[in-house]
Amino acid sequence: MTASPTAAPATSTETVVTSFSVIPDVTCSGTTSAVPMAWSTRNAQSVEFQVDGAPVTAGAGYAVSGTGNVLVPCDGKEHEVALVAAGTSGRASVSRQVNTFNAPPPVGAPLITRFSMLEDVTCPGGTAEVAAAWVTQNAQAVNFSVDGQPLPAAAGFPTTGTGNIAVPCDGTDHKITLTATGTGPAAASSRSVNTTVSTSPATPTAPTSATSPASVTAVPTTR
Repeated sequence: MTASPTAAPATSTETVVTSFSVIPDVTCSGTTSAVPMAWSTRNAQSVEFQVDGAPVTAGAGYAVSGTGNVLVPCDGKEHEVALVAAGTSGRASVSRQVNTFNAPPPVGAPLITRFSMLEDVTCPGGTAEVAAAWVTQNAQAVNFSVDGQPLPAAAGFPTTGTGNIAVPCDGTDHKITLTATGTGPAAASSRSVNTTVSTSPATPTAPTSATSPASVTAVPTTR
């Protein structure tokens, strides 16, 4: 297992979202669910939240770093929650996925009981191999998609286990969806991976014997 890459230092005035955590899976009833969140920023003068691209009315009342609840529709679907920080040097945003469940799955249907990925990855560009871990029940197969595009190697993943998910390292957020299929309705759960392109120049090394190219592997956190 390789170590997580070190984030490149930000400039002194750059507006940065240094952390943003949400509960990714919510079981709820009614029309909306108040989802707890925690965040911190640097050099921000204000923050606001957006749900599926629409600003949250109470966003202007949030502290630039702190905790609070954001209302998310309780409709059995996934929703994107974005934290947008604004400062004198510009804006910064980070998105997270919240999966809502308002009805128990049918008996014997596939169920995703755990799905973990690293939420923030610093990488040198190209593609980052982000490690994921998942646990399912009653599933006959699982597959992954990145921003709605199925992974070519999805059929090779075990129904419970770990694997690397190729995510574009382009400085933006990407939605990773795990889908478990079997008898009955399929189960799906999504996570967001926020990528930051490292600007640190590579340190030259003396030539040695030929080796295979190294890949950047991010380690998932435990929820």
